[in-house]
Amino acid sequence: MTELHERFEELAARGHRRGADAVIAAAMKATEDDAAIVAMPMTDGERPARRRGRSVVAASGIAALLGVATLSISALVGGTGADSPEAAVRQLADAISHEDPLAAIDVLSPVEVRQLRATVDAASRKAEELELVESAAVPLAGIDLSVEGLELDTEDMAPGFAKVYVRGGRITGAVDSSGVSALVRRAMGEASPEPGEVDLASLDAGVTPFVVAIQHDGSWYVSAAYTVLENLRVANDGLPADLGSARAAASSLGAASPEAAARDLLDAVAAKNWRRVIELAPPDELPVYDYRDFLLALPSDPSDMWTVDEFSAVADVRGDTAVVTVKAAVTIDSDDLEPYRARFVDDCRWNAFPGATLDDEQCFSIDSFGLFVPSFAGGGDDASLRSETITVDVVRREGRWFVSPVTTVLRAVDRTVAESDRRWLFTILGLTHELDPEATITLGQPIEATGGLRVYALEGRRGQELIGSFDAEAADSGYLDAELYAPDGSTVEDAWGWFQGETVRLPADGTYKVVVYEFAPGTYTFWSVADAPAEAFEPPYDELDGTCAATVEGSTECWTSAAPFPESGETVPVVPTTVP
Repeated sequence: MTELHERFEELAARGHRRGADAVIAAAMKATEDDAAIVAMPMTDGERPARRRGRSVVAASGIAALLGVATLSISALVGGTGADSPEAAVRQLADAISHEDPLAAIDVLSPVEVRQLRATVDAASRKAEELELVESAAVPLAGIDLSVEGLELDTEDMAPGFAKVYVRGGRITGAVDSSGVSALVRRAMGEASPEPGEVDLASLDAGVTPFVVAIQHDGSWYVSAAYTVLENLRVANDGLPADLGSARAAASSLGAASPEAAARDLLDAVAAKNWRRVIELAPPDELPVYDYRDFLLALPSDPSDMWTVDEFSAVADVRGDTAVVTVKAAVTIDSDDLEPYRARFVDDCRWNAFPGATLDDEQCFSIDSFGLFVPSFAGGGDDASLRSETITVDVVRREGRWFVSPVTTVLRAVDRTVAESDRRWLFTILGLTHELDPEATITLGQPIEATGGLRVYALEGRRGQELIGSFDAEAADSGYLDAELYAPDGSTVEDAWGWFQGETVRLPADGTYKVVVYEFAPGTYTFWSVADAPAEAFEPPYDELDGTCAATVEGSTECWTSAAPFPESGETVPVVPTTVP
């Protein structure tokens, strides 16, 4: 959890001054996008770093609020723009500082952000339901932001495109803990981000900071997409952009049907045909085609070539949008391993190495045991095997179909929001010690791990020495981690070693809380040291043992690793042999 919390802390440390609350309140009144919500698969979570107390949890709730804020500001759609590029930037800054929602609505590019309305509304309502914010209408309560003293000048890039340089000004921010929800205050504890200020002139490290404004129907809007792409180009001293070419060529880009767009994307990625990938991006949503010369000149990694063996797609078309359900199988020719086959069907993935066979019962969801996926915190069968399908969103422009990365990602966000519950929220806020125990641990009695987060009570006494053991269902299938909270709520730090052959000594008499992160199926047991079997004291994951994870008849090399992290191994030579 440390890495995620560190990112939260970095965001929170920037601080925000009040000024956007009214803007966000107005956004909540925007008309909902009536598109159906289709679940998207998530990737497997990596093993969390050991937790170092609760000093970083303060930032988590604040960052969650900032996430809602970012989407909310972006979701303001339907304005009339500004008279000039500079005016658009000033109007947006003034809107944030002076709580003027109409001004913000006017200058954010409606084409780029129109898909966000439903996601923003659902996230705000879920935040209120989980008591992350006091009111869905004012998710930024307690966060103060101000943009002042802007010094701007404008450079024309092409007809309808302008670069607005920020020569000076400052952004100040602070967090008022009395304005945030009680839940966030508990997560913050004694910590509170200090007020901060950024001198915009100090950001000029050889390149003056700038944003890009675009003209639409005679008015000017701030464009996030063009700002990001132009900054990347400038930072890499890239070839100039052909601004506006994507919209002009839209009728010759994309694909003829939704299914063809999905297939073309898979084929293009498999062949590393990045030009074709660029041609499949919607020109109004993600204008990478305008920057094709720069992007295609960037270095490309030729490793891990794919061959598409099987493909089928079914599209649910609704006007100019469609959701494509994909089933596919590919063979991956890796520089590090023998060629292997990956199959994607109904949100399950099989990796079948030559000489090793996985049957249906060993197919785990892409979601399986992911720490920050809500289904993980819920645990149970839903976390280990799912039935959702892999979907891709496509849109029609000028009679052609394009793969929409924004809508595809937003479906994943919608799913995460919908699945979020108190248990999941308390996990990412570092408040698992507040969750009610679901059972009381009996020493020496096995507990089934089904994949998820479990909270138990443990009756202990001062000086009692305990250890844990884990019997995984299959070799190299995963691991467990645990947190232990003393009767006074403090963390017993050395409990992290419970399932790694280390013992923990209880500091006091009373009822403890044990939080177990079940990253793999199997059974685990808590023992008194006097009663524990010998294998409980042996570290389950040793150094590389020189044995092969998989090989094939006649192979002269194979992959060796230490469980449960096969990606951390190395290729070693072997004597050609027959796989048992």
